[in-house]
Amino acid sequence: MRNARGRFAARLTILLALPAAPAFASNHLVQIHKVIGGVNGDTEFQAIQFRMREANQNQFQHSRVWVYDANGENPVLIVDFDRSVRNGNLGDTVLVASPRFGEVTTPTARPDFVMTNLIPASYLPAGSLTLEDNAGTNVWWRLSWGGENYTGPTTGSTANDPDGEFGPPVQFALPSNRTTAIEFVGPASAMSSSNIQDYVETAPTPPFTNNAGETFTISDCRGFICHDMNCDGLVNGGDIDPFFQALGDPAAWQAAHPNCPLLCVGDINGDGRVDGGDIDPFFVGFGHPCR
Repeated sequence: MRNARGRFAARLTILLALPAAPAFASNHLVQIHKVIGGVNGDTEFQAIQFRMREANQNQFQHSRVWVYDANGENPVLIVDFDRSVRNGNLGDTVLVASPRFGEVTTPTARPDFVMTNLIPASYLPAGSLTLEDNAGTNVWWRLSWGGENYTGPTTGSTANDPDGEFGPPVQFALPSNRTTAIEFVGPASAMSSSNIQDYVETAPTPPFTNNAGETFTISDCRGFICHDMNCDGLVNGGDIDPFFQALGDPAAWQAAHPNCPLLCVGDINGDGRVDGGDIDPFFVGFGHPCR
């Protein structure tokens, strides 16, 4: 009996000395964090940002993203994830974007995944976006929009919503006509309550962040000239004073040039900010617009 007890004690000691098993890695505890359906009416520029509710949710290869029409029908596959992402801490994000999305961001966006298909323009007034497992048996997260114009399902997994009911939908369309997006307002660890409570339309030019932590700000610079600080369509000496005004008092500069996007004309070095780092390149390249 003593020998048996001794062997048991020895085995228990060995088991206690073993390292703890690693946390199970998955990707089902993930929010649809931020979505934009187009920029200034052009639906070629779309992005979806996901955010991890817990650590070790970086195994995205187990999931797909679908979008459904106003009746919850005619699904379109947005992306079938083919790999994991590197960073899997609480709050880490994953960026999925259309092929041309980088044309309207500063700096040029580097998404983690590129959309296979865009969200159809006809789905923007009312529709539903889902993160689902590859088998299509679990809807891990659902975002629906369009208010009463969306008549499809609003349900999903209880892993992310206590009662599995993600609705009712938000009351507005998926933003596409300006430079705003739709964003989940809860903290990174939050479960879903209901779309109508959880999501708001952002202020203009919202930032999007990839898994590496790089941030890209919406800045539709089409039709604007870098260095043209008074937005008169010319690059000349008349831009010097407005440039320094923008550095010292950007609010006053914006009030004086309400239709002139500061990042498009004043971010000379392309780092996503207008600050002292733009002074030297402003004068070095003066008279030679950078884009």
